[in-house]
Amino acid sequence: MQPALRLDKATHPHKALTSRISACRRHRDWQLALHWLHEAESAAIRPNTIAYNAAISVCEGAGEWTRAISLFSLAVEEADVVTYNATVCACGRSAEWQRALELLRLAQEQLQPDVVTLNSTLLALEKAAEWSCALLLLAEMACEAVAGDLISYNTSISACEKAAQWEMALILLCQAVDSRQEIDIITYSAVISACEKCAKWEMALALLADVQSSFMEVDIITYCAAISACEKAGRWTTALDLLQESQRTLKPSIVAANAAISACGMAAEWQQALLQLRATGHYSLNPDVITYAAAMSALEKASQWQRTLALLQEIGRRSAKVNIICVNSAMSACGNAGRWQLAIHLLTEVRTRLMQPDVVTYDAAISACANGTEWERAIALLRVLPKAHLQLTTIAFNAAITACERESQWMSALQLLCRADELVEVSVVTFSSTISACEQSGQWIMALHLLDRMEQRCVHANLITFASAISACEKALRWPQALALLSAALRRRLRPNTIAYSSALSACSQAGHWRRALVLLLEMQECTAPADVSTMSSAINACEMCSQLLQTVVLLGELPKVALHLQN
Repeated sequence: MQPALRLDKATHPHKALTSRISACRRHRDWQLALHWLHEAESAAIRPNTIAYNAAISVCEGAGEWTRAISLFSLAVEEADVVTYNATVCACGRSAEWQRALELLRLAQEQLQPDVVTLNSTLLALEKAAEWSCALLLLAEMACEAVAGDLISYNTSISACEKAAQWEMALILLCQAVDSRQEIDIITYSAVISACEKCAKWEMALALLADVQSSFMEVDIITYCAAISACEKAGRWTTALDLLQESQRTLKPSIVAANAAISACGMAAEWQQALLQLRATGHYSLNPDVITYAAAMSALEKASQWQRTLALLQEIGRRSAKVNIICVNSAMSACGNAGRWQLAIHLLTEVRTRLMQPDVVTYDAAISACANGTEWERAIALLRVLPKAHLQLTTIAFNAAITACERESQWMSALQLLCRADELVEVSVVTFSSTISACEQSGQWIMALHLLDRMEQRCVHANLITFASAISACEKALRWPQALALLSAALRRRLRPNTIAYSSALSACSQAGHWRRALVLLLEMQECTAPADVSTMSSAINACEMCSQLLQTVVLLGELPKVALHLQN
């Protein structure tokens, strides 16, 4: 039951009402604030603008922007700039930027908005990453004699940061300096963070150096942004240098350590990742699940499955909650190392412990089966995804098709390709793996059909695709088609490798076309595709079949040189 206000006995009822409503802000008790307004109306006391402003402010603090809008509509006839500011701020905190802009436009018609109105609107735009609107508004308000302050610039820069617009963030920084704003570490941190999102590590470091030269106190947030910029650019050594620098000048932070370990992980520097993980103990830091996930990611890339599993067990011993990201890394590491049984075991463990496997979990499991040539199991796992209400992915289809390819299951690969074409965006890998499956089964017509289908779907074939198709033609003794494919690859400015040339040359050799075989050998030299023993043997065989004794002798003389070159 709500307490009674008894405004009828108060000497200054409006002042008492405002005081009671304002007291609700501390605990964000918007229901009580609305109750006081209702009590006032019941006592025939009409709340004034100040009381409404206080109630809107309580709703803003509680994140109740719709309530704030409702109260604003009641107070709009007598609304002052504070009313507008509080309502716009309520919309801003909830990222309701369209509403905030509408209120700003209304304020421009009714009264003179101030810098608080501007900043509250910019806050809404920042939370929604509407950077272009923020920049336009900042410029527009300056023309209306409402010059932005440091908060305006910081909020606009943050909007650019959220949208990864590092160049615009940098321009705003320069504008803030030109307008003689007292730039603070928040400004620089936001710009550095924008650079981080675009992997502009050199600019991030230049800004960090600028901060240090201006004797501004660098905080850990700034260091973390700079370290993350290095991580995204693969500059793991620079990331470690920054981590050590931060540890010398600031209290060590697990967030900074995580960013540095992640940088090592991105570069597959698993030894350094483990070293930094162990170093957290030296600085009395407690590694969290993010720390372990970053280290395990590095191990996964290097197929260090045993160490990955050891870290997974270590997380459990530390009583930290194992998240699905860590399990995914462990599964992927096992799969990369050909330990598909362990990957499937981990998937079973996830289900047993009532963890929620995600798409990446199943992608890792299917990829593990592909590496272990367990094509039937891979297809079975693929079928589980829709049942588990998870989105089928291109990665999952590619892995399942690869599993079929490695076991020459071209029909199954083809069926998966058709299904993938309906459900996901097929890639060159999807087609290449299917063509390779056809090649291994001698299905050259289907391989060529798939190559045509790729062109129809605007999926650009690569060297692997052409090499598989040429090999399919070679196995079927279809030398004209093999040569046509080789020419098609050259027309697309692809540089056929030794494998592609060897297949085409072998097709010519088996058909006894020794002249064409020799022409291909010359083309290989021009394309800097080194001939190997197999290529030379095919050319020799073609000459031998056609009794071209002189050419055979010459090629036999070249054979030891080729073998020696390959050994070196």
